[in-house]
Amino acid sequence: MKAIALVIICGLALLASIKANAALQAAKAAPRVNLNSAIYYTQSNSSSFNGMIALPNERWTQNIQESFNLGYSEKTYWLKVTLDSINDTERYLVEVKNPVIDNLTIFIVQNDKVAAQYFLGDKQPFNMRPITHPHFVFPLPDLSQPTTIYVHVETSSSMQVPLFMWSEVAFYRADQTRQLIIGIYFGLMGIMAVYNLLLYASIKDNTLLFYVAYVSSMTLFYLSLSGVGFQYFWPNSLWWNDQSIVIFLLCSILFGVLFIIQLLDLKTTRKYLFYGCKAIFCCALLVLFLSAFLNYSSVIQITIYLAVFACVWGVSCGATRLVDGSPLAIYYTIAWGAALGGGVILAANKFTLIDRTWFSEHALLIGTSIEVACLSFAIAERIRFEKRKRYDVQNRLVATQKIQNEQLELQVKNRTHELQKVVSQLELANNTDHLTQIANRRKFNQSLTEECARAIRFKHPLSLLLIDIDFFKLINDEHGHQVGDNCLVHIATLLTQCCDFAGDMVARYGGEEFCILLPELTSTDAFEMAQNVRSAIQNTPYHTPQVTIPMTVSIGVYTSIDTHAYPDKLIQYADAALYDAKKLGRNRVNRYGDSIRQQ
Repeated sequence: MKAIALVIICGLALLASIKANAALQAAKAAPRVNLNSAIYYTQSNSSSFNGMIALPNERWTQNIQESFNLGYSEKTYWLKVTLDSINDTERYLVEVKNPVIDNLTIFIVQNDKVAAQYFLGDKQPFNMRPITHPHFVFPLPDLSQPTTIYVHVETSSSMQVPLFMWSEVAFYRADQTRQLIIGIYFGLMGIMAVYNLLLYASIKDNTLLFYVAYVSSMTLFYLSLSGVGFQYFWPNSLWWNDQSIVIFLLCSILFGVLFIIQLLDLKTTRKYLFYGCKAIFCCALLVLFLSAFLNYSSVIQITIYLAVFACVWGVSCGATRLVDGSPLAIYYTIAWGAALGGGVILAANKFTLIDRTWFSEHALLIGTSIEVACLSFAIAERIRFEKRKRYDVQNRLVATQKIQNEQLELQVKNRTHELQKVVSQLELANNTDHLTQIANRRKFNQSLTEECARAIRFKHPLSLLLIDIDFFKLINDEHGHQVGDNCLVHIATLLTQCCDFAGDMVARYGGEEFCILLPELTSTDAFEMAQNVRSAIQNTPYHTPQVTIPMTVSIGVYTSIDTHAYPDKLIQYADAALYDAKKLGRNRVNRYGDSIRQQ
């Protein structure tokens, strides 16, 4: 978009150079003659040509301006220009360089006779013009004798009748440059509109849509104002030719205000500027509605005042946002300032505050060209800013998502750890005897299965001790179950103290029976371990404040020394050895398969 804007600026500079060169060449061939200083005019409501010829000279007033301009007026005027005779064969043309005059009746008098008569104006169909041109151009007859041109002017627009006489060759040569300038201007404006419209279809930013509507409205306004629209697009629509200027100018105000609001973000930053823009928008809508009922002269004057005020307000909005530090305000302020300058010069020219010159005539074209170029920079900067803002938001979202993921992972890790801890506690509680806090029967069976498999695989011995408290029922009957439970806890503590090797397992088998699983322990070592257990229990009675309770145990021992260490076999043989120990008098250790030993 910046590249296109640069093309516009360079193109305008090039066109200025082309125009200067063309003007110089035209001057060398046959220069243009400014007839405005030779104009005499008088006010008259009569359209009678005979009455004007008979009017005495003192009733005519000489024009002293560089261009004949009386501003907006409801009066009608007659203009008179006298030309001296020219002794050459060149054909000459007269140009009325104002394409929005309603009615021009032209009489060319030579030798007190009407040599030619033309009925021109934008209230006449375009094909009635003697020379096809956006301005009013008519040929002069042979100028070998003095000639007087009478022009009757009636218009609801500004009473501007700039008259110029050209040689035919010089006129068409200069007109080529004019057409080139206008063609490039409309082409570039059309390119900008189409490009930004396609860009809007891609990124869906309303700023671009309002910009396209504004540029299109300004282009169509200048198309109507320059007479090109009447020449090429609506040559037979007289009503629309008048109204199009007002409508397109009002549309420029409407879409320009919407563009200001969107580009400078006034709704969220500066409320009073936003409400001012809304007021201008509503006034433009009202004038647009009234244009269908009021006369053209009133509507166009109101519209021009409103357009100038809208430009002033737009510059004020840009200056305020520039103070606020908006990065877009500098481009916008320059753009709207150029448009304001062009609009003010055009308005001042229409209201006779300044003379009609080439610069005042093309001020709007120059101002809008600069405006479109600067606004292109502003839109490009806005797109870049919005893109950077989206990237920043995206990066913040990614960073936030990363933090949230890390927090979530930490929470999951903590919850998993807590869950594992709870599972471990549940597993421990599920594998622990509630009373004695040693392994229960379930845990013992699980460990016995695992140790048997390991013993078979590595051909290691595996020993099992089954322990039963002697006469435990008498303890319960004599001292109560509470004391009996305390005795079970006492026995479990002693068994745990005796088994201090890694891998040894003490478990409560059931009731008053306990078991000890001894991996990789030989039969002799297991027997010795059992003797130590029996002695420790015998020598450590359970004490209460009231009574001391001596206790003894009977122990059955079995050691698997081959590859047939099956859980049910170990329990069966150890239980048989325990039964023999109890049968032989209790308080003894009996090894499966051994002869009876007296303890």
